[in-house]
Amino acid sequence: MKALFTHVAVEPDKSLRYYERLGFTINSLDNAQHLISAAGISFLLDERPFIRPGWVFYGKETAELQAKLKQHSQLIPFEEGWLSLTTCGAWLRLVESLPPVISTHDALQDSALGSFAGWSMETLDLRKSQDFWNSLGFDLVAGDSNSSWITMRNGNTQQISFMKYGSCPHLFLGASLTFFNGKDNVEVIQGLKALGIPILQDVRVFSQGNKTENVVLQDPSGLGIFVFNDE
Repeated sequence: MKALFTHVAVEPDKSLRYYERLGFTINSLDNAQHLISAAGISFLLDERPFIRPGWVFYGKETAELQAKLKQHSQLIPFEEGWLSLTTCGAWLRLVESLPPVISTHDALQDSALGSFAGWSMETLDLRKSQDFWNSLGFDLVAGDSNSSWITMRNGNTQQISFMKYGSCPHLFLGASLTFFNGKDNVEVIQGLKALGIPILQDVRVFSQGNKTENVVLQDPSGLGIFVFNDE
């Protein structure tokens, strides 16, 4: 099944202009949804009422996935399919339809945010989160559930890092886009400032000499964005 993260477009016009300024490709769909894409990444901004931020899994056949999810969480029917709640507190929808058509990521360029490293989410229990997302087809690719973080991947389509609550000394705004740029991150941050992108938090706890080497951003609709050097 194809997985996409959906965020509520609280400020749709401002949010679309924000991602255009950052160099993302935007495809506005016919159902008040906007597909936001760059190299390695696609997600949805959704203007429809009653929508909540969370993960959407698309597929015509969901019976097998329903059976696996019922071992970890409650499932209830809704008009588009089935609704559940992840171990991180994010909503999860099984939608019984085909996903939006996504441009080949290889044909897209990096945004001004740099190199996409997946999504980051906090959890109270890494072991339970690992089991839950494993039932959705995600495999462990880094970290250890006995430590403070793990990273899981669904083939080559989505990567999520789960952080144990209290292990990150910076703002954590729910599921957050994460970009790792190594030694180039200072230059990336300078580029963001030149574009007029506001910095929500200047994270200096990892830096030597109190330098700005990592930042947290927030788009106009509230989605968190980490731009880190990962060093």
